[in-house]
Amino acid sequence: MYPLVLAEYRDSFRMLVESAFRGESGALTFEIVGRRGTRRWLETHTVPLRNNRGDVVAMLGISSDITRRKSAEEMSKQAEEVLRRRETHFRNVIEQIFAFMPEAVIVLTEKLNIYKHNKAFNDIVDKYAAQLHYTKEELTQRILSEIKTKILNGNRTEIRIAQKATDIAKQSR
Repeated sequence: MYPLVLAEYRDSFRMLVESAFRGESGALTFEIVGRRGTRRWLETHTVPLRNNRGDVVAMLGISSDITRRKSAEEMSKQAEEVLRRRETHFRNVIEQIFAFMPEAVIVLTEKLNIYKHNKAFNDIVDKYAAQLHYTKEELTQRILSEIKTKILNGNRTEIRIAQKATDIAKQSR
């Protein structure tokens, strides 16, 4: 019935035409095959045409060849997929480097809160928390506090954490 319309779009195309003859406007994007076997994308809009009594007597269909647009959309999707895969790959590489760096690394948010830290940072906190009489959470917060102060003051010197003050006072008694 619609020899140029690809088989997978024939039912949709038939329903578009039938709906126009029922008095409904519609639109469909579909693919056709020309006489030479070339495939083209069309976007077709239909409107019913009525006589003076309001009866549908014909249909007006306007089609636009959107093959270039569909091709550009497909190329854009492919480029986005390549970029997504590359981004994922680079993110994974960076995560691996971050995870296995022997130096402690802390990544901060814009508001200077800890976004992420690596295993080496955890190891330092684990090693020194008890020695400095802090819990691991307290030492982490103390380090963060010192970092924030240095950043806000533009001070680039190293951070030194002393023993917890309450424990020092207990020891001197």
